Order: sequence, then structure tokens, then C-alpha cells
Amino acid sequence: MAWDRVEAERLYIQNPEPLSLGELAKKTNRHKSVIGYWKNKYDWDNKRSNYWKDVTKLTLEKSVEKVSDILSEEAANLALAHLRHYQEFRKFGETFLKTLLKKVSEAEDPTAALLKINPRDINYISQLCDRAIKGESAAIGLHQQIDPAAAARTLESMGYIIVDPSESIEVKAE
Repeated sequence: MAWDRVEAERLYIQNPEPLSLGELAKKTNRHKSVIGYWKNKYDWDNKRSNYWKDVTKLTLEKSVEKVSDILSEEAANLALAHLRHYQEFRKFGETFLKTLLKKVSEAEDPTAALLKINPRDINYISQLCDRAIKGESAAIGLHQQIDPAAAARTLESMGYIIVDPSESIEVKAE
């Protein structure tokens, strides 16, 4: 089979290991001097260099994209796990408080029953519920809706400029 110049060029450029003129001549059934002439005239070395730079760049981009996808999925799984744990803590606290309130409301003397509850227990459960709710909010990103400063920091980290609407803005004409 007689190989044409385009096929010989493709073989030279795309082969992972550089081919010598002799190797290429054997593979293409062309004389070594013809291969050398084509190589110089059509700048195969430069084309090969550019081709492999592009392959390397594309491989790196795909690798970064894949790693980014994996990290995003891991971050989402971590946030979901945090959310589930905080929900369990909140449910525990709510159950504990409901039990206490039920005991107080069913007691013969609710005031006396209320006074028997240790304030440390109430404080502990209150803090547990508060932290659980804050943790749930953070896990789903709600803290940025509640905390304007956190939302502003996130926006600024993304390259946006936060402007106070009460301040005047000067626009300079160029």
C-alpha cells in the first residue's frame, strides 16, 4: 500500500513515541528522503509539538474537571451527613423538651413540677437545639440568607463588589 503524505504526517504527529525517518519510511513504504522532504516542508516537528501540547492540556483540563466533580460530590455528601446529624440532635432536644412539658402539664401542680426541673437541663437542651438549628442552616446554606455578613463575604470571594445602597456612588467619565 502506498501511503500518501497526509497519512504519513498523521502517523508522525500522533504517534506517542517519536518515529525516526527510517521507521516511518518502513511503515509507509516510502523512501526515507521523501519522508524527510515532507517532514521539513510541512513542518511536522512543530505540528507534532503543538498536537502533544494540546493533548496534554486537554488531559489536564479533563483531570481537573473530574477531580472537581469528585470533590463537589464529596462536599455535598459531607454537608448531607452534617445535616442528618444536626437533625437528629434537634429531634432529640425537641423530644426531651416535649417530654418535660408533658410532665409539667399533666402534673397536679404544674408550677411545682416546673420548679423541680433543673435549670441546667433546660439550658443544656436549649443550647443543643440552638446549635443543631444553626448546624442545619449551615449545612443547607441557609446561614448566608440569615447572616448578611456571611453572604457578603461569599459574594466578595466570588469577585463581586458589595455596595452600601445608602452611600452615594461616584461615576467617573473617561
